Amino acid sequence: MLLITESVWTRLGGRNDSHYGKIGYHIPRKRNKQGRMLVARGTKILVRVEDLPKGSEIKVEFKCNNCGEHQWTMYRDYLKNRTGLCIRCSGIKNGKANKGRHPSKETMRRIKENHADFSGENHLNWKGGLKTLQATIRTSFEGKEWIQHVFKKYDYTCQKCKQRIEVAGSLNAHHIINLAQTIDMYGVTKDNWQAFKLILFNIENGICFCKDCHKEFHGYCDGPDKPVSRKQLNRFLRAA
Repeated sequence: MLLITESVWTRLGGRNDSHYGKIGYHIPRKRNKQGRMLVARGTKILVRVEDLPKGSEIKVEFKCNNCGEHQWTMYRDYLKNRTGLCIRCSGIKNGKANKGRHPSKETMRRIKENHADFSGENHLNWKGGLKTLQATIRTSFEGKEWIQHVFKKYDYTCQKCKQRIEVAGSLNAHHIINLAQTIDMYGVTKDNWQAFKLILFNIENGICFCKDCHKEFHGYCDGPDKPVSRKQLNRFLRAA
């Protein structure tokens, strides 16, 4: 990495005025009302780049050893850069070096052993190995796929306000007959829920709402867990 900048203007203050004074720079001072010789606020001096403190945040220009482009970085980061590459070329180099490489079985075993004290029952968020049936269904592959099918069916459009939503996380797929009702109705359990996939992930039981309208709908129905009929849904959609 070739350093292009030869000298820079630096503002005096704090400890750097004594730093530059010790290595031979003239530090301009003025006498204040109390008779003390002080450096005036905002005073700048021209210094050689190599005389900057190692932790200096002043930006300097350098030339990348790979692409040859001139770029700017803090002097402290320039000193830490051992590859002589800019950020972009450094990323390309690391990517090529690691392409196709996979950790060995021995490495994976050591990683597992090192994290043994922080996984399972020893993890901070351990809750006895419990996961609700609804959470299991919603986070399953089929549950996520059902959401995307509902979005596509309604062309990513809220069925209440008719606004087309293209921002991730701003559109919700709502179960018309909620999961709790379906689970109770068919006796679905953690052991047999996969046998009820056609019922649980029926696209006709889904509808699109934006976040605000979804929240409004659950308020209209006195809460998300209260049984809802299609008549109530239609009444909500027709309401002004």
